[in-house]
This record gives sequence, structure tokens and C-alpha cells, in this order.
Amino acid sequence: MIRAGYRQVRHVLRRGKSSCSDASMRVLGIESSCDDTAAAVVTGDGRILSETNRHQYSVHEAHGGIVPGLAADQHLRNIPEVVRDTLAHANLTIHDIDAIAVTRGPGMPGGLTVGLAAAKTLACVHNKPLIGVHHMEAHALMARMTHTVNFPFVCLLASGGHTLTVAVHGVNEHTLI
Repeated sequence: MIRAGYRQVRHVLRRGKSSCSDASMRVLGIESSCDDTAAAVVTGDGRILSETNRHQYSVHEAHGGIVPGLAADQHLRNIPEVVRDTLAHANLTIHDIDAIAVTRGPGMPGGLTVGLAAAKTLACVHNKPLIGVHHMEAHALMARMTHTVNFPFVCLLASGGHTLTVAVHGVNEHTLI
């Protein structure tokens, strides 16, 4: 079952799925919503232990824009290496990870499907909680990882084909303006 948002990650882990404290919680995040394949390991207190990003500029440049089928194919090729490199740079193995997070949308269906399949497989094989993350909400909440930003706040999001002005009331609580 996919759960959405950081608050749900902590809730899942507090229910006995992990013995770690919030600060020591380690989440492997996978992102494949457009043309970059990315992964990161983030702790419960917001520290980024490692991140890896594989760009696809050279694949799409000749076409004058992103070709969804080519992007999905590149995600298939890139995700294993991106996840492996991310864990290695953090000096961790999949067994050290407390949960798997993955972009569940919005984004290009092919890329999202590849990322979701990889995350679901890792979560299932290694018995980890799986957390679906809303792409745009994650952008809106990023400021809270590094700065003190109190709810509510207004956020202008410009990401790929999505441009939104949002009143953010809390995690999973927002209103389009």
C-alpha cells in the first residue's frame, strides 16, 4: 500500500515497522517523473546523506524536447545504477534503509510507472514501507527541510509543465489559488 507524505512515513515507522528514532530514520527516495532519474537517502531530521541524478539531455536534445517513450526507456536503464550509487555514496545497503519513497505523480506516465515499479519491488523484496510522494507537494514542502517555515504559507511552484500558486496549510493540506 502506498502512503503519501513525510508525516505518514513517521507514523508507519512508529507503529513498529522500525526501531529507529525520527532523526535516525533513513528513507530512500526515487524520482522519475520527467527526464531525470534521481535517488536520495534522507534522514528523519532532513539531512541528505547522498543523492544521485542522471540527466537525459543528450537523448532528447535532437528531438527539441522530451520524448516520453525515450525518457521511460532511459529510466529503465538508469534506476538500478542510480539506486546502487546513492546507497554506496551514503555507505549504506538496502538493509539500512527504513522506508522507500517514490514519486507517484504528477508526471509522465511512462517514467512514473518505471519509478513506481522499481520502488514497489525494492519495498516488497526487502519488506520496507512504501511511501507515494506527490511531486508538486514535495517541491512546496522542500523549504521546510532547510529553513523554519511555518504553516500556512504561500508557494509559487514552477516545475516542468506545472506552474501553480498554492496556499500550503500543512502536509497533505493545500489549496490552489
